[in-house]
Amino acid sequence: MSTSKLEKRKRSKRRKIQKSKPSLEVHFPPNGIISMLIAVAEVYPKEAFGTVYGKRVGDRFLVKGVVPYQLVNRTRSSVERDDKHFAVMNRILCSLERYKQVGLWHSHPYGQSQKCNATPSQLDIETTDSESLEIIIALRPAKKKTRWHYSTWSKTLTGTFDKYYVRIRAFYKPHENAQRLRRCEISTDYQGL
Repeated sequence: MSTSKLEKRKRSKRRKIQKSKPSLEVHFPPNGIISMLIAVAEVYPKEAFGTVYGKRVGDRFLVKGVVPYQLVNRTRSSVERDDKHFAVMNRILCSLERYKQVGLWHSHPYGQSQKCNATPSQLDIETTDSESLEIIIALRPAKKKTRWHYSTWSKTLTGTFDKYYVRIRAFYKPHENAQRLRRCEISTDYQGL
């Protein structure tokens, strides 16, 4: 066998190994999902923002709860935290002995005719801390009521809440220089939503 064919096989094998990396899983209690949904519905059509706290055990993030940030500057396409109030929230969260901040969440609000996209923007990627979660909740006015379901293929939780169609995805930033966020599995009892 020629060297180039052998190299191609090795590259192909490496790609398969990279694709088969075990997925990270984010386990949410239903009240955590509901808290985020209420916060995003409250400020729609502006963005909402908050923190996720819990702990990491191996390839699982066990979310204990979520906290919305109330004192932020909101627009339809961005949300900016107030550093003074962010420091207060971090101090309080750091005082929890069993749990710590494991990431942040924010919303992507859309209009009725727009596609509901829960994909991180370049700014989302740049501002996500390394080894942290980024939860994105995309929403728009619902055209019809749909039941909640989870797609294992796209790793997306979708359904209607109040009068909104919602898509939720979880992402992870493996290191500071990562150019992309890694999509995570979401685990929750969404039947109660």
